[in-house]
Amino acid sequence: MRRLLIDVVVLAALATLGLVVALSLGATSHERALDVYLLALGGLAMLALVSATSGAAPAARSSFDAALRPRPRPQPSLPTLEKTYRETVLGIARAFDFHVRVRPVLREIAAQRLASRRGVELDGEPAPARAALGEEAYELLRPGRLPPDRRFDPGVDAATLHRVLDALERL
Repeated sequence: MRRLLIDVVVLAALATLGLVVALSLGATSHERALDVYLLALGGLAMLALVSATSGAAPAARSSFDAALRPRPRPQPSLPTLEKTYRETVLGIARAFDFHVRVRPVLREIAAQRLASRRGVELDGEPAPARAALGEEAYELLRPGRLPPDRRFDPGVDAATLHRVLDALERL
């Protein structure tokens, strides 16, 4: 605000200096010089008022302005993450999809974690694997589990899947 006031005073002084020069040289009539001077001071006053009040009120946006504003692009998701999400949803919906799509991924995770953290093979050492995973998780991931006879039956419910994932995280 102080900077604005200084700028307006300097510009008004320049306008006054221009009026004095115009009157002393006699380049135009006194009335016309005074009209130009008052017009310049009025313009400075308007500029000062607009500048001072521009930050006081929030900028109102019309719906047209809002439509022209660029929309943020959605962040691209990872294709593997989307694929895993879709397969998990299918695995919850249908038993066969769980057996064919989700179970192999969970078995791979379980086998890797059992081997690296416990020194146990999922397929080769059933008793220690069952003890490490827990009964429910081992039953879903055990080797030799046959695909379901009724492919369109509901898959593993979400709560069971959460418990199995928790068991894998605890390894």
